[in-house]
Amino acid sequence: MIVYFLIYLFVEVMAISQFIQYFGGLIFFIEIVVSFIVGALILSNFKYAIVEQLNNFAFGRINYAEFVSVSAFTLIGAVLLMIPGILTDVVGIVMQFEFFAIFIKRILFKNNIESEKKYNNKRSEDDYIDVEIVENDKNNSSNFIER
Repeated sequence: MIVYFLIYLFVEVMAISQFIQYFGGLIFFIEIVVSFIVGALILSNFKYAIVEQLNNFAFGRINYAEFVSVSAFTLIGAVLLMIPGILTDVVGIVMQFEFFAIFIKRILFKNNIESEKKYNNKRSEDDYIDVEIVENDKNNSSNFIER
């Protein structure tokens, strides 16, 4: 795990140095401040995003896994925007888009989705209830007894 962090750190430092070389230090400073403000605004409005996703979930537009992934991606993306860096900002911005969260969820939980489809499509004898309807009519039963 630490190897991945070191690789990320190396790529982040290289991206920052290239950004500063191309645009300058002042633009990089402005980028840090603006991305922090955007991340803070997303976090402050996160409760409204959750309400919108709950409505989508309640009306069946998304399922539970999509609700969780979209909400988590929005939250993690906002935090990444608040952390200084070029790669964290790019990943934070990408994580704000709902279709990206759903796409990643489908990749990560592909086995879950396939097994869920198989389970929903497969019907067994346990899914049916055998019922016998008995009609109770006093006139017919009394005639039957008298004979």
